[in-house]
Amino acid sequence: MSRKCILIIDEDRWQVKTLGRILEERGYRVHTAKNGEEGIKEAQQINPDLITLDVNTRMERLEAEIYMDLIFSSEIRNIPVIFISHNERDLYVTGGTRDCPDECISKPFKPEELLETVFNLIGD
Repeated sequence: MSRKCILIIDEDRWQVKTLGRILEERGYRVHTAKNGEEGIKEAQQINPDLITLDVNTRMERLEAEIYMDLIFSSEIRNIPVIFISHNERDLYVTGGTRDCPDECISKPFKPEELLETVFNLIGD
């Protein structure tokens, strides 16, 4: 059985390394992108099971625009998305409708919180 694949979109290398280690230790395959444009291209190429998007990154475009591109791209529109942010105000929308992320996690988070959220969305 193939391991589930998670795409991490975040410019912070330390955060990518931390998220990647937590997810890989649980058995997920991890791909990364350092900005939104790269993330959209990577998502279209690998068709991940889940995407994490840091909503505080200093990307070329606003995170909301990146998210809208993700959910309206025919190849990747059904992939669950988790917003991750230091600022709780960025995480005010949840609920799993396609006009908001499937889940939101506030930094700092515990590895167990991340893993539970991922598991609830895509399983092992």
